[in-house]
Amino acid sequence: MPSISFGSTQHIEISAIVSAGHSYHQEIYEMPSYISFLPLKNNIWTLQDEALLSSLPSSRRDYVNSYLFDADKRLSLYSALLLSHMLETHFGIADGLQGIHWVRGEKPFLSSFPDIDFNFSHTRNAILCGISSEGKIGVDIERCENAPFEIMPTVFHPEEILYINNTLSKKISVSIRSTSPGRTPVSVGSIPLQKNTIPMEYNPAAERERAFFELWTRKEAYTKTTGTGLLCDLTSTNTLTVPDVSFVKWEPTPYICTVCLEKPHPVNFHTSAEEIFQNLPDLTFE
Repeated sequence: MPSISFGSTQHIEISAIVSAGHSYHQEIYEMPSYISFLPLKNNIWTLQDEALLSSLPSSRRDYVNSYLFDADKRLSLYSALLLSHMLETHFGIADGLQGIHWVRGEKPFLSSFPDIDFNFSHTRNAILCGISSEGKIGVDIERCENAPFEIMPTVFHPEEILYINNTLSKKISVSIRSTSPGRTPVSVGSIPLQKNTIPMEYNPAAERERAFFELWTRKEAYTKTTGTGLLCDLTSTNTLTVPDVSFVKWEPTPYICTVCLEKPHPVNFHTSAEEIFQNLPDLTFE
């Protein structure tokens, strides 16, 4: 079963399969936040994309067309389509895109529905969208590959760096081999090492990379929820211990997704597909 974590310590097992869509119910608030993951098939702009683009409000069309590369245009287009679909499906708002304030570099918001907060994130061929009526929400998605470890001193708190380098809080076993002069190296057994004593060279590369993106998505989602953005001093915030917010982690391979909630409440995850936007009824906004 996948594990979803709230805060820095609590871990809750979910009994449903994430990729099929499920709800986690914690009896605090009635209305859940909705999180949708949309993988894209390719980076090629098609006639279907052009037709879908024409259905968007003119302000969003201009925003999509401002991108130079097809891959970025598709991410921007399908982010808007996914948001529109989620607003209508979960909140009954049929023309939600019409009232969205879009400004590059700023978090967009629904001017007609100030109590509904939403957030996007996208990476190569994948989009994550979150909507909440229970406070601020921030989301981030990253593909777990080619982690830029060299930037860690400039973006992570020292304790976050320690977590990444030591990889896991659980015990691991490493094989220690004797190298005494004149003797053939032999295995002297496996010993459990605590998190803060695992040397970097013993960390499995994949786990260290996963830990990097786990904390990076956590940090970016947090700055979106709080409104500080990535221009603040990122090294001063330890997202492993920050109070007053809740984190939810979701790992649809090969991605890591993190949701930051202003307050804990139910979360509903769902995987979408491009096909839901094909043969749509007349969605044109003018």
